[in-house]
Amino acid sequence: MSPDIIRKRLDYWTLILGPKFSAKERKQLNLSRFYAISQIEYCRNFVFKRNFPIHKLFERSCELGLWRLTADKIASIFGTRLNRRMRGKLATVIDQIEHGHHVFRAYFKHAFLKQYEKFSTFLRNELCSNNLTDFDLRKGLDHLDEVRQTFQTITGRFAGYQAQWLNVHVDFPPETLSPRLSSAHSIGSSCESRPGLHLLSPKTVELRHWGRVSPVSGAGRPSSSSRA
Repeated sequence: MSPDIIRKRLDYWTLILGPKFSAKERKQLNLSRFYAISQIEYCRNFVFKRNFPIHKLFERSCELGLWRLTADKIASIFGTRLNRRMRGKLATVIDQIEHGHHVFRAYFKHAFLKQYEKFSTFLRNELCSNNLTDFDLRKGLDHLDEVRQTFQTITGRFAGYQAQWLNVHVDFPPETLSPRLSSAHSIGSSCESRPGLHLLSPKTVELRHWGRVSPVSGAGRPSSSSRA
């Protein structure tokens, strides 16, 4: 949503609900309207097919966040450096709201970054700010695009830290993962059956082994193992 669209709706409702001035009064006082952002929230959603991976990722990210998201890491996520003159909060907590849902929060000055489960298939990173001067941003509505780009960078940096900590892996139980990969499955509307993977076959084990070996040697030529 662009600032022009928001300004049109604000002009409409302030004309209806706001105070009325005559043309003579507007001419004498030189009246005009200025819209500023007092509080703003920006979210980034990760959509999953099922709730199971969301819950596992959220639990693990909360554990790692409380342990590894120190004050200097929080300042790095928000694009600043930690110094003694910095005022405000620099902390991580886990809050529990209604219906037993948990929310992970990372506080930075007058803003906070939170993560929680939403609609059973959404994992949401949400950035809330009560004072845009913490990010060296202006409060005017015309600067909304700059605020959006800055918040996108911060939420993306937070997601990058979490992906690095989690190594983009989930601890799937082997008793549920192996049967799914090894069993036959259907593809397309014709329900064509395809065989599953033989995870313990010698060829599959060898392929997984060579997939972890670099195919290029130190001299810049293919190694003997990759040619084999």
